Amino acid sequence: MAKVGLGALMTSALLTAMYILQVVVRAWLPGKDFQPESVAELEVPGNYMRIPLVILTCLAVGLGVYSQPFIDFLTSLASGSL
Repeated sequence: MAKVGLGALMTSALLTAMYILQVVVRAWLPGKDFQPESVAELEVPGNYMRIPLVILTCLAVGLGVYSQPFIDFLTSLASGSL
């Protein structure tokens, strides 16, 4: 039974890699008909885009630096002692 589960995980990983690879190739390797002038008018994202990114970055750095209290909380939550 474990072999079936392992096979399912491997198949899922392979299909996910193929799907993501298509996105990466289309984003970084445009086709012959790509016109660089078509993206010249794009602007830098405004504050409505920057604010969530800054908040997410601060949370990621904060949880990375001060991870022990969060891990202790999750451990006590998982053990049912909360």
